[in-house]
Amino acid sequence: MNHIQYRTCLGESIHLDSDCQNFLGPRAIFKECQITLPTNAKSLTLSDVEFVQCTIVSVGKFVNFQGWCRAKLTKCKFVGRFVGNDFGYWEEQGGNGSFKDCDFSAAILDGCRFVGCPLEGTTLPNWPCFTILDPVARSVGLAQLPLPGKLAVWADGLSWSDPSTVAEVNLATEIAKKFSTTDADLRKCLENVDGVLM
Repeated sequence: MNHIQYRTCLGESIHLDSDCQNFLGPRAIFKECQITLPTNAKSLTLSDVEFVQCTIVSVGKFVNFQGWCRAKLTKCKFVGRFVGNDFGYWEEQGGNGSFKDCDFSAAILDGCRFVGCPLEGTTLPNWPCFTILDPVARSVGLAQLPLPGKLAVWADGLSWSDPSTVAEVNLATEIAKKFSTTDADLRKCLENVDGVLM
């Protein structure tokens, strides 16, 4: 077991291993650290933890992690692939998370949500990733478009997002594969939709 609590780490390189349970917090602060995540998200638990100007690295796919909503993230850079991760302030996850001015330009986000947080100052990844701002509201307009393949099913699914979701970032290659279309046709559909960033 790896447990970092009640202390401040400054400029450290911290490697979290999937072979044991990693607990960060309570009252742990990481400043200007490089955090290498475990390959298995189930081996990481965050509680009352703060990351400031850290580089957070996923060496494989970091899958289905909502624990970022239990952390304060400020001016951090994310590197690698993140699938089904949630960031921000989400009451359901304890209500003590925050998110500000982070950089995802070196990350691939696939089905990741930003909940209850401002996105000003945040750098999101470019195509083949794409961002839908306010996905619940946008789902209505998207569903009215002539969508190729089974994208209508995907657009309808956006309406089921938590209402506090301010943005959802998807990976075009995965959406195209799951919903029987191509990256090119998906991009053509999204190019003129308000609130979609590519």
